[in-house]
Amino acid sequence: VIFEIIREDKIAEPKMFSELVDYKKFEFKIPEGFVWEDNFSLNLKINYKTLDSSDIKEEMVLPWSLIDEDFLEKDFIRQKINISKIEMFEIDENSKTIFIKKGDWKLNQSLIIPEGFSVSCKEGTSIDFIMGSTLLSYSDLQFHGTKENPIKIFSSDRTGQGIAVLNVEKTSNLKHVVFRDLTNPFKEGWELTGAITFYESPVILDNVVFKKMNSEDSLNIIRTEFEIKNSVFEDCFSDCFDGDFVDG
Repeated sequence: VIFEIIREDKIAEPKMFSELVDYKKFEFKIPEGFVWEDNFSLNLKINYKTLDSSDIKEEMVLPWSLIDEDFLEKDFIRQKINISKIEMFEIDENSKTIFIKKGDWKLNQSLIIPEGFSVSCKEGTSIDFIMGSTLLSYSDLQFHGTKENPIKIFSSDRTGQGIAVLNVEKTSNLKHVVFRDLTNPFKEGWELTGAITFYESPVILDNVVFKKMNSEDSLNIIRTEFEIKNSVFEDCFSDCFDGDFVDG
């Protein structure tokens, strides 16, 4: 039995490697007089062809929902930018800089930094990631501590899910920073292996300490250039450093 598709546009655009999946909904018409039974879904197949070929291909249809109805609302990486009301941030639109105010802060919610800024943090600042919080940044990090007064990023309840910097052209610089007791980000529909991750985002690490990190990779750098100087990995759960397709 053949079920015809119910829509004029029958073309599904290909997914680019670095993009999120853009799900499309296609409906098919059940022929008149055909009585559907649930067990038929176990043998459903779909026929298709690519635009550059006349060959018809066939794939089995997976007989269950791909995602739940609330997935897009709950998907962390698709959530709206949400930092403007966070007390520890000061945003300078003229210089396109997001300042982390000096002090001792607790971060109890996950945050997304928008692209087009630099995130600045100075010596003596500490951020305690609690209640499973994580920081996802589409802007570079300029974290400059000192030997006497390093920047401390840690998790007092050991649930903090670290920092990920994604798709940033400008080089991040981290100097005299201590990361401790962090794990990797894992949200509904999204997970990384590194507690600290730089993906296609160049970085220089100078006098950085990774201590008691509870993740597959304490530091994961992917598809970019990097430099690590005078840095220490101590008492980490698994791989201290994992570099994938990197130059450094």
